[in-house]
Amino acid sequence: MNICRSTLLIIIALIVFINSTIAAEDIFCVQEVDVYAESDTLDNAKREAVNKGIEASFELLLARLLPQETLWKVGTLNKNNAYDSFSEMNATFERMTSSSYMAKIDFCFNHEKIKTILNRMGIYYTESYSPRYLIIPILIDGKSISIWQNDEWFSAWESMPEKLGLTKFSYLSGDLIDEHMIDTASYTKKDYKNLGKILSRYNAAEAYLVIVELTKGQYNIKIQNISKDSKIYNMSLQSKPEINNEDFFKEMCKQILFKIDSIYKCFDSLE
Repeated sequence: MNICRSTLLIIIALIVFINSTIAAEDIFCVQEVDVYAESDTLDNAKREAVNKGIEASFELLLARLLPQETLWKVGTLNKNNAYDSFSEMNATFERMTSSSYMAKIDFCFNHEKIKTILNRMGIYYTESYSPRYLIIPILIDGKSISIWQNDEWFSAWESMPEKLGLTKFSYLSGDLIDEHMIDTASYTKKDYKNLGKILSRYNAAEAYLVIVELTKGQYNIKIQNISKDSKIYNMSLQSKPEINNEDFFKEMCKQILFKIDSIYKCFDSLE
């Protein structure tokens, strides 16, 4: 039986925040969500902040579970779905006054209720993390073939997250060992020397080779899991002269990672 929102608000107001740490690998828990609210009393401020946090973390959870290409399908879900599926929370930081409440909170949702919501809507989802993927990104611009030599390209990859959706990533550090072990020209020719050693160095299970080639103002992107010699996925992006290269590369990197996350979630097999 679903708990009505008014009842849930009373329950939330009475919740004692548990000091135990919620497991970081729990797929259905969203960690360290920032919440803040002001009201006439501390209790009302806390209640409002927590409610906002439940709604925000519910959206973040769906973005984690679903391929980016299918997120539009959950647009019909409402706040009640978030409250009904919410199960527990843990504050890792709190600051309060007589009329305001600020916190970082881990929010957890009921596994079965989330699955039921998505199954009823006929939405495909994934509920486990990927193995760790090492990204080997090669930029080709005319006769130049580089990973580290282009500072803006390499800096963009250095800024990327270790987790996106349900996919775990490692990135090359660009030190002398990397430069010695990876021959970029050979990798563009499918000669993956030292691949096993490189994976071991970064504690990664598999490697994704990303080759980006600039041709007449367009970046043509090829993405392949070279550990499995899998299908090559193609993307393209038009260059944007109005945006500096590093910001443009950062946006490109994010799109590439979202694509790999969708590949892991088998979205390409559903198209």
